[in-house]
Amino acid sequence: MEESENWENRKNRKNRESGEKRGTRAELEASESTDIRDAHNDDAGRAGSAVRVGSADRAAADSRDTADNRDTADNRVILEHFVEHMQRIHRYLRSEAFHRNKPELTRVQWMLLRHLKCKSGRTIGQLAEHLDVRASTMSQMIDRLEKMRYVVRESSAEDARVKLVKLTQDGRAIITGMEAAWLESLEEPFAHFDEDEKRQLAALMEKLSSHLPRKGD
Repeated sequence: MEESENWENRKNRKNRESGEKRGTRAELEASESTDIRDAHNDDAGRAGSAVRVGSADRAAADSRDTADNRDTADNRVILEHFVEHMQRIHRYLRSEAFHRNKPELTRVQWMLLRHLKCKSGRTIGQLAEHLDVRASTMSQMIDRLEKMRYVVRESSAEDARVKLVKLTQDGRAIITGMEAAWLESLEEPFAHFDEDEKRQLAALMEKLSSHLPRKGD
C-alpha cells in the first residue's frame, strides 16, 4: 500500500515538474517572440526615423539652394539697375559738359587730357596702356593735341631719352572748365537729397570705387 502511494506521489511530482518545464518553455518562447517582435519594431522605427531625417535634410538643402538662387537673381537685377542708372548719369554729364563748353575735342581726347590732369608726366606707353590702344595710335593722338597746344612733350629729368607728356596751361584750363560744367549740371538733381542722403551716397560711391581693380594707373 505504501509503495503504491509513493509511486503515485512520484508520478504526480513528475507531472508537476513536467508541467512547470512546459510552462517555463512556453514563457521563454513567448518572451523570445516578444523580444524578436520588439527588435523588428525598433529596427523599423529606426529605419523610418532615418528616412524622415534624410527627407528633412534633403528638403532643407533644396530650400537653401532655392534661397541662394533667389538671392543671386535679386543681386543680378539690382546690379543691372545700378549699371543702367550709372550709364544714364554718365551720358548726361558728358552731354552737358560738351554742350556748355563746345570744345574741339573728341571724347577720347577729353579722357586723355583728364587723365593727364590727374597724372601728369606720362610716357606714350603708359597712356596707350591706360586707354587700351597701340603705342603708335597714342603717338598720333598726342601729335594732334600738341598741335592744339593742349599738351607738350618734355624729356624726363631721370633719363633724357624718355619723353613725358604733360598738360599745358590751355589743356588744364579746358579740362577745368568741363569739370566745372559737370558739377553745375549735378547741382539741381543733387538738391533733391537731404544732407544725410548726400553724405551716405558719397560714402557708398567711395566704398564702391575703393574696391575696383586698378588698371593702367
